[in-house]
Amino acid sequence: MFILGARPTALCASFGTAHADRRPPEPEVPESAATKGSAMDDLAGLLVRFSDGTQAVLSLSHVAAGHPYRVQVEIDAEHSGVSWDSERPNELWIGHRDEPNKLLVADARHMRPDARRFVEKAGAYREGFDETFRLLFRDVYAHIAADNDAPAPYPTFSDGHRQLVVHEAIQASVAERRWVDLDWSEFDSLV
Repeated sequence: MFILGARPTALCASFGTAHADRRPPEPEVPESAATKGSAMDDLAGLLVRFSDGTQAVLSLSHVAAGHPYRVQVEIDAEHSGVSWDSERPNELWIGHRDEPNKLLVADARHMRPDARRFVEKAGAYREGFDETFRLLFRDVYAHIAADNDAPAPYPTFSDGHRQLVVHEAIQASVAERRWVDLDWSEFDSLV
């Protein structure tokens, strides 16, 4: 929703377990700390339809060897596509159909003014995970200090509620093994 600016209207989800035995490799871990034979899900696949007609495929995995914390987003459109990888956070790959592909490196000097607030360091230095939270709280406190009715420039309780609507649809899809339509009418009546 955040990336596309559109709401999901339907989804189909599947969870799975790739490794039922999850004991850490260290021999000193007591048996009570292991999850041998657990039924914990470590894989998820989602098909999603959005209100603007966009379709998405999401793959989530706790078992991606070599990528324990990776987030990768790829968006393919009619004339080009973009890909961002959290393991290379300052790079945006731009693919074209009719011209050479490009690799755009983060540089605040070339950003739109409304995006510059997310970058604090010069282009030669990597923004890190810790900046995420520091910059978020900077926005929260600045918004509170401004004491006005401007829309919050950070996630709100309404955003959290929206995520719960999606989460409940995912859980229903997994339990019932079917496509689930998302009903936003109750949410809209509360906002």
